[in-house]
Amino acid sequence: MEKKQKIASDSLDEFVGKMLEEKGLAGEDKAVFVQLKEDLAGDLEERINAAILGALPADKMAQFEKLLDGEKAKEIQEFFAKNIPNLNEITALEMLNFRKTYLSTI
Repeated sequence: MEKKQKIASDSLDEFVGKMLEEKGLAGEDKAVFVQLKEDLAGDLEERINAAILGALPADKMAQFEKLLDGEKAKEIQEFFAKNIPNLNEITALEMLNFRKTYLSTI
């Protein structure tokens, strides 16, 4: 895993871990807690990816699909950063909305 991806993955794990603690689930069995954390991180990543794709200009979609074929994560990240000026805001907003939804459910 590339360093930037590792940092992003660690950040999501930390964010999700804090959500689970706020929800009062930190005392769960370690294996259960790890599984909950993995599941939530996957859900959050899917929501972030959907929000990013929704913000991508339609005329850039073909170029993005070509990058996907190459499976080069660094190039994809650079592509999004170049073509979505408010990428960080989109990501942060999606994380906050995810947290709010998760913490407000039973």
